[in-house]
Amino acid sequence: LFYPFVIYTDKFHKKEIFLGTNQGIFFLYENKKFRKFSPQYNFSVRCIKAKNKNNLYLATNKGIFKVNLSKNTTTYLGLKDAYWLAFNHSGELIVATAKGLFLKKEEGRGNSLVSLGALLRNEPSIREIQKQALLYNDISPQKINSWKKRLRWRALFPTISLDYNKTINYDSGSDRFYVGPHDWGVSISWDVGDLIWNTYEKDIDVRSRLTTQLRINILDDVNSLYYERLRIKKDLMRNDLSAEERLKKELRLKEITASLDAYTGGYFSCRLNELKKK
Repeated sequence: LFYPFVIYTDKFHKKEIFLGTNQGIFFLYENKKFRKFSPQYNFSVRCIKAKNKNNLYLATNKGIFKVNLSKNTTTYLGLKDAYWLAFNHSGELIVATAKGLFLKKEEGRGNSLVSLGALLRNEPSIREIQKQALLYNDISPQKINSWKKRLRWRALFPTISLDYNKTINYDSGSDRFYVGPHDWGVSISWDVGDLIWNTYEKDIDVRSRLTTQLRINILDDVNSLYYERLRIKKDLMRNDLSAEERLKKELRLKEITASLDAYTGGYFSCRLNELKKK
């Protein structure tokens, strides 16, 4: 269910009205329809304050968030279960939470909650990488289909046998050997039963099952690596990582990229470079 908690407007946003709800923050511009800001986030907004035209601060059940209206980003500032916030004369943020009153002297040192579109920017799609992995490992479904098609054509072609014999005889009267006659033979045969059932179909069925299982395993690995890479990219956008944590994540990112290159024959890195140049 949808519950509105707070309505907010101020001197910075004379044409806008902000609505805090149990499903995030909405805004109304020039008396048009309410639209949700950052649709992927569903925290309960209890208090809204603006420090300037671009930045809103939200007190929510999940903590304090800074919303950048121009960049369409949401940054987590900590302090879970916040109920109220305000700015003092020095511009410092005062926050009331379930555990007491807090003063935040620095703003924006947190986890930037970027959209999925921002993470996927300059990244090849998962479908593109899946397709390339199947092609590189020669296990695409089209390969089995090609085998089955050629097997059906095979039943229409005959089996051709070519024979050659030569006879060596001995003439006792003349005390010599002579060669001949030369015998040539060609035979053509069809196995009509192959039009209905070909024994090679059993071999193809076995290969098909093995190939399908291998394809599933490779796609599972590629999917896992691809989305883990996105999660690490998101983590690296945080400002509160220590130098050691950042180094570990950067190394893991390179490791995953190398693994995706191994599955695609280097295609992943080449495609990344192409997209970054556009």
